[in-house]
Amino acid sequence: MSGLLLDSTSHIIGTLLKDLGVGSNVSEATDWPIYRDSSPDSPYSSITVYETAGPLDGKTHTDGETQQHYGFQIRVRTADDNPQKMREISNALDVVFRQTVIVGGTSYLIQAVHHTSSILSVGRYSDDEALTNYTCNFQASITKL
Repeated sequence: MSGLLLDSTSHIIGTLLKDLGVGSNVSEATDWPIYRDSSPDSPYSSITVYETAGPLDGKTHTDGETQQHYGFQIRVRTADDNPQKMREISNALDVVFRQTVIVGGTSYLIQAVHHTSSILSVGRYSDDEALTNYTCNFQASITKL
């Protein structure tokens, strides 16, 4: 659950989402590209992973290592007025158990992911915009292997 991560939480979770099949790399010409920390105005249907604060859970008695859960938020931008894609992502993350993710040659073990919020509709950017945004907050226990 602890130790220094060499990559950002948003990069690790973005890779996990791709591995789970709910999105794709931005370089691929497919639906549901996964962005980290910001996203461009198009394509309309996209997934963005943002880092958020995660709790520090104290220190271990054996070596004093600080234990941490890593926080993140996922935003789904869609032309549909329906949170179906956010539900799909949420359901995929619910079943993560001891999954290895490789980011740029570094392996990480994601022990588990849990929700810290329900799915929220945060509306549209403007009245004349046809895109709806949904978010959900999570925490994950991640260890660099």
